[in-house]
Amino acid sequence: AADASARELTQIVLRESERLNALISELLDFARPREPQLVALDLGLAVREIVQVIQHDKSLDATAIELELGDPVMVNADSALLRQVLWNLLRNAAEASPGSAIVITLHEAKDEANAVLRLADAGPGIPADFRSRIFEPFFSTKERGTGLGLAIVHRILEQHRGSITAEAGADGSGTVMTIRLPLA
Repeated sequence: AADASARELTQIVLRESERLNALISELLDFARPREPQLVALDLGLAVREIVQVIQHDKSLDATAIELELGDPVMVNADSALLRQVLWNLLRNAAEASPGSAIVITLHEAKDEANAVLRLADAGPGIPADFRSRIFEPFFSTKERGTGLGLAIVHRILEQHRGSITAEAGADGSGTVMTIRLPLA
């Protein structure tokens, strides 16, 4: 019984250590952002690669991700920072809608010279009065959220002269995150 209790306590300590490490990493990312190193990048390829990584994350219960990427879309971006954006958004979507598919679409909006990337989940959605605040530092709708993930996403996209918006899905449920980045 003592061994089982010690093992359980060890697991709790390890879990809390991981949580605190993640929080400290987010705080550091937020407090001292780095300048992006822009290179021509195929946005669809970056999405495919991060999707492959996230589908191997055991904590996300093998969330189904549907890709509708079409032709290559080139943007000038920092590969590592863009992957961080995609990672944060995909984790949020997977956590919001476990067992449901996330649909990712990408196209060129030539009239506005932008790449338009949309991530749609089937979760409970974000209340309309919160949508304008979710990109503020330390604002979170999650019980254990730090409120830094989307703030970091917002800042990275601003550094790339891009933008992000959050809306309700077409039928009023779920959330659609729309990223706009200038075409290369």
